[in-house]
Amino acid sequence: MKKSLFVFAAFILILSSIRANPIERAINKMKLNNYSTAIKILGKAVIKADYHDNAIPLLAECYRLQNDQVNAEKWYRLAIKLPGAIPEWYYYEAQALRSTGDYIKAREMFLAYADLQPEDPRGKTFASFCENVIGPWKDRFPAFDVKTVANINSPESDFGPSFFSGQLVFASERNLNMDENKYGWRGKGYVDVVNARPNAPHEFWGDMKSAKLFNEKFNKSYHDGPAVFAENNMVYFTRTTVDRKKKKDNIHANRLEIYYATFTDGKWGPLQPFFLNSSEYSVGYPTLSADGNTIVFVSDRPNGYGGTDLWVCHKKDGKWSNPENLGSDFNTAGNEIFPSIQSDGTLMFSSDGLPGYGGQDIFSSKSSNSYWLNPENVGIPINSSFDDFGINYAPNDQSGFFTSNRPGGEGSDDIYAFRELETPEQEITKLQ
Repeated sequence: MKKSLFVFAAFILILSSIRANPIERAINKMKLNNYSTAIKILGKAVIKADYHDNAIPLLAECYRLQNDQVNAEKWYRLAIKLPGAIPEWYYYEAQALRSTGDYIKAREMFLAYADLQPEDPRGKTFASFCENVIGPWKDRFPAFDVKTVANINSPESDFGPSFFSGQLVFASERNLNMDENKYGWRGKGYVDVVNARPNAPHEFWGDMKSAKLFNEKFNKSYHDGPAVFAENNMVYFTRTTVDRKKKKDNIHANRLEIYYATFTDGKWGPLQPFFLNSSEYSVGYPTLSADGNTIVFVSDRPNGYGGTDLWVCHKKDGKWSNPENLGSDFNTAGNEIFPSIQSDGTLMFSSDGLPGYGGQDIFSSKSSNSYWLNPENVGIPINSSFDDFGINYAPNDQSGFFTSNRPGGEGSDDIYAFRELETPEQEITKLQ
């Protein structure tokens, strides 16, 4: 009996020790991508002297991975003042400053990082991007009008607009699927495919009706969306899956896969996996040409240029070709995401590695003789210092929608409407 009591007491002491170390508990949550819970733990730890210095860079990292650049900047600013501050923190502080629009301080911090890590070209490269914005790009004439849209945004993330049968279709965290729980990365609902109709048929610059779940076939128990469509009634959409067999450091890996279906006799047929889905890497965020014979998608598959690259396949005799990387004119050491092929063949996408205003910027590439020309930054007001991505023109129109996490919206990511301005050609200067 005494031995049992001794073992039990020892167990309680060990358990108390584990519970008493919030840094370890937070790190374990971060390994699980549960950043929202880690932030709660670290928020209490950082006010205690024993954990203060260790909690600060972890808080900065959590907010960075949640893409909350305002809070990331706050904590990285403190982190670089700590004893033993590492160069990486200077780089992330610079990126956060750039994303929040403080280009002068961001340039200084990028150059400080370049001094600490002279072998890494990113410091001087991004410092030059800041110089573009505060210098020659400062007085660029805007080519678009941008506005918020009533009824389609929520306090959660709404992104990735596309069009089908007179509807706006997009992805949302608003959790209309009440069978789902929240996920720990951001503490929000799982992503679903939803749709909204304009009050006036096919008038997408006007008011919109409230969003509803698009189709239960595309909304299961984890992240689904966004979705894109081709005129031959094909849908391709992104689904996040959890690899429950393959683990790294005892952590399940999440990856993206593409699925597609055909719309026949008013119904969507069975879902089919894209032939490039893999347990080794992600493929996702596809876009289709109007005829459905070209697909551009995002992947971190081998032989790319950076984090995620743009890849293309062409369909011939009903079969997709082997994937081809779009090359260094499009792909960088950073991340290229959310491609969209417009009705005239123009390819639009977002990049955080090409010259831009900060975060993800939207670029446009005209189609010419079966290939795309060098991409150009579409400029302000579509682009901002924050993340701007997921753009699509309404069919045969000069207006459409894009996604941004800029301040002033209803949630973390919001969908904004845009339309081209009729301005004299000589007043619009393209960004090089």
